[in-house]
Amino acid sequence: MGQILETGWIDVSVISGRDGVGKPSAAAFDLILSRMGMPRSDVCFIDDQAFQVEAAEALGIRAFVFQGDVPQLREQLRAEGLVF
Repeated sequence: MGQILETGWIDVSVISGRDGVGKPSAAAFDLILSRMGMPRSDVCFIDDQAFQVEAAEALGIRAFVFQGDVPQLREQLRAEGLVF
């Protein structure tokens, strides 16, 4: 994870070992939203685990399961009005 953060691809993060919260805890989602300065209605969450996606959706966050099919994910995002 450190290498990904160092590339500059990620602006903000929640790292369970550092921050003391992790998915699927509502506190983890709340913390990242706070750090991003964005409301739930303006973000989407993508994960490869359905239970993580369900946790985000239960909090009112648009969420998608990604299992390696990039064209399918793009189509899902487009269908939701998210430009990708």
